[in-house]
Amino acid sequence: MRGTARGAAAPGETFEPMASPLLRLAASVWRFYRDGFRAMTWGRAVWVVLLVKLFVIFVVLRLFVLRPALGGLDAGARSAAVGDTLGARVADEAARMAK
Repeated sequence: MRGTARGAAAPGETFEPMASPLLRLAASVWRFYRDGFRAMTWGRAVWVVLLVKLFVIFVVLRLFVLRPALGGLDAGARSAAVGDTLGARVADEAARMAK
């Protein structure tokens, strides 16, 4: 933007206001991914499969298979259960190392 008034862009140039380096980096990363996803052909199907698998892993398995172990306990009981579990693990590790 040499030779132009402040805030005006010369013909053929785009106007980009002064931004922090972090903001410029974020914008360039966004443009990189945006252009890459636009140019995809079969990669879109791969991303759909990946997103469906992540959904199954984090939502469906969490709801139906991985019940929270501390779900029905109040705060005091949770803290006691975690302390007992950690204490047992430390004791097991100490016994294993003593052998």
